[in-house]
Amino acid sequence: MKQNSSKRPFAFAILPFISIATGCTPMWSIKLDPITNSGVERITVTDARPANEKAFRTVDFLKLTYQSFLGDSNIVPDRVSLFKAKVNQLAPAHVASTSVVLEHFEVLRDTSGSACSGCGLAAISIPAAIIATSGNRPSDDYFRCTISASINGITTNSEAVGTYREGAFVKSSGAKSASAGLQQCMDSAISAWVEAALHPR
Repeated sequence: MKQNSSKRPFAFAILPFISIATGCTPMWSIKLDPITNSGVERITVTDARPANEKAFRTVDFLKLTYQSFLGDSNIVPDRVSLFKAKVNQLAPAHVASTSVVLEHFEVLRDTSGSACSGCGLAAISIPAAIIATSGNRPSDDYFRCTISASINGITTNSEAVGTYREGAFVKSSGAKSASAGLQQCMDSAISAWVEAALHPR
């Protein structure tokens, strides 16, 4: 029996929304630069993040805030491997072998900028309104990367933001891609953590 092909586009269109609504990890991932290992591993990293932080989840889905937390499978290479490699690269030479416990590494994605493209930002998303009034263009989306990791029981926190632009209303060919924005966010958050935890003043 011949299938009705007109129903297929609709089925594919609603799959992402079904995934979000049911809490499943979506089928897309953001590709980052390959990890470059220095060959020297003076710092070991133990992943102690809560299980719920490792899965994709939305923020106020029914309120249409366009915010979500990326799960481990949404980022390639994974954030723990990136954290481990970059910490070993950036750690100062005088730091002896030590162990770091990664307690939290969350990546918040806000796409309200491109979703709205300048229309009534405050009515749709308060974070988008904050971004719009802080010097970024109204159509900027952003990632916020938050890290908590400890050495010998002492926890150090860091945070960074990476902006980018995408969507049907984006016209600038020079706009930063989602991959570049996420790379900036994660690299900056890890660098800030290393600076605070391993370069004490």
